[in-house]
Amino acid sequence: MAFGIPLGACSAGGSPSASPQPGISSGTSSPSSTPTPNGPSESSATSPSADVTTVTIRDLSFGTPEITVAVGPVTFVNEDDVEHTVTEGEDGAAAPNGRFDVFVDAGESAEVTFGDAGDYVITCQFHPEMHLLVHAH
Repeated sequence: MAFGIPLGACSAGGSPSASPQPGISSGTSSPSSTPTPNGPSESSATSPSADVTTVTIRDLSFGTPEITVAVGPVTFVNEDDVEHTVTEGEDGAAAPNGRFDVFVDAGESAEVTFGDAGDYVITCQFHPEMHLLVHAH
């Protein structure tokens, strides 16, 4: 159900709610967005009010620089042919008191639970150029 256009680098500024969030899929959809036989409608996957429940890792990227999730589990799907980590930290280094560091093998998925509301900075320990800011509410 996930789709995305890989992003090569994060840029400063911009609003994640004003643009599509490639590489993610939504756990909810609005009444006006109905999946079609060819896949989900674009509005169901990019609705700014929908919380992300799946993040697709592809082309050494989390797919978007920033997402919003509900407190609870989020699935990270690794579509690359190399392993990754979903690690609370920055630039490939785990945070000193990081709450999670999950290994995701190539072609596999892993679940990370965001137990508290707040912002989480995520990196991959194998690929320090991979960054994701998660807003949990």
